Amino acid sequence: MFDTDEIYSVSGFLNLCKKTIDSAIPTCWLKGEISNFSAPQSGHWYFSLKDNHGQIRCALFRLSQKNLNFTPENGMEVLLRASPTLYESRGDFQIIVEHIENIGSGNLALEFEKLKKKLFKEGLFEESLKKKIPKFNSSIAIISSQSGSVIHDIVNTINKRFPFLELTLYDTQVQGLTAHQQIIDSLIKADKNSHDLIILARGGGSIEDLWAFNDESLARTIFKLNTPIISAIGHETDFTISDFVSDMRAATPTAAAVLATPDRLELLNQFEFYESSLINLINKKVETLKNNLGYISQSLTSPATLINQNAQQIDDLNALMNKAMHGKIEKNNSKIDYLFMQLKANSPIKKIKDKLEISNLLSSRLENNINNVISNNYRFFKELQLKLTNRVERNYEINHNKFKILTSNLNTLSPLATIERGFSITMDQKKSVIKDINQINVKDKIYTRLKDATITSSVEKISKN
Repeated sequence: MFDTDEIYSVSGFLNLCKKTIDSAIPTCWLKGEISNFSAPQSGHWYFSLKDNHGQIRCALFRLSQKNLNFTPENGMEVLLRASPTLYESRGDFQIIVEHIENIGSGNLALEFEKLKKKLFKEGLFEESLKKKIPKFNSSIAIISSQSGSVIHDIVNTINKRFPFLELTLYDTQVQGLTAHQQIIDSLIKADKNSHDLIILARGGGSIEDLWAFNDESLARTIFKLNTPIISAIGHETDFTISDFVSDMRAATPTAAAVLATPDRLELLNQFEFYESSLINLINKKVETLKNNLGYISQSLTSPATLINQNAQQIDDLNALMNKAMHGKIEKNNSKIDYLFMQLKANSPIKKIKDKLEISNLLSSRLENNINNVISNNYRFFKELQLKLTNRVERNYEINHNKFKILTSNLNTLSPLATIERGFSITMDQKKSVIKDINQINVKDKIYTRLKDATITSSVEKISKN
């Protein structure tokens, strides 16, 4: 007897087999000959892969065909990468092909993967070691063949985008057994000539055609270059070792020219934006300086006010001096009166003479004191007057120099200075500056301002640059 739980339906059994195959057998490479090839309207390819002792059904779906540059044919020997599975509807064992190459390029593909892994482990593809591609270049070296269309595509693209560069072509063989050595020599020469950037370029082709760019010595030369390098080898779907080790990969040579240059039209738009921003900043700065100048003018004390203030101080000092002098005189007069009373009381002539001498001495001292007080106060007055004059002149000179500097800066930044150098400004009827052709029409009046005159004219024709 048997357990009913062990009984499978056909579809259940096939599903079990499929899951077992999908999980147990990994993706692998197979080598064999194509037979029974068919390509129905769905776009998928179906064929058998066989050798002398067996064959396997194969399916290559349409989405996996986009990187192929050939169509399989019966009898063609190929190398393919595929995953085994079970097609449950028919119970057929088959493999789903992910990638296929003819046998000539299959060995090269294995060599390519082997070298790629080796250089990756050594760090030749490390992003942190790649040099930054300059945004603005003045000299670019192009390593390519002068006979191909690649150089013309690059030159035409650069001339359209940024026609101010110095381009140097290092004519180099890009295909063949000795091509890799010529490429190495050209790279070393270009690196010594101190270019800003190197573009290594070649058109599309088979893996054999591009094999020179998978050379290990070429990869190590690129890694050691001091000059940043863009690699543009083949079509967008083509990859070479040179692409991985270069500082940047471009999908096509034309794309490399775009990556190497700025767009002059975009730059002109940026310059116009910066010009407008600069004019606004200048106008704001001028307005700020005008306001500051007004504040400075208001904060300065006028010379007349300073003179009046010091004159009032001098009057106060004179009043104090006179008061002190009169007080001194009154005090000495009191002493004289007292002495005179004593003289009258005692009356001796000698004492009178002595008292007169003392009186004369005191009068002389009093006079000297008065003269000294007057002299000292006059000298103090002169010193105050000199300090006041120097301070007023210094303040005037400092503010006058600031005013001249501000005036010079205003003249330098003024659009009128640009007109003085021979330029002109064209305005529409509303006196607005004309920046592009959308502001004017034929027969419109325009005004052109020159250094010493304004010209009124009418638009007869508008031609785009």
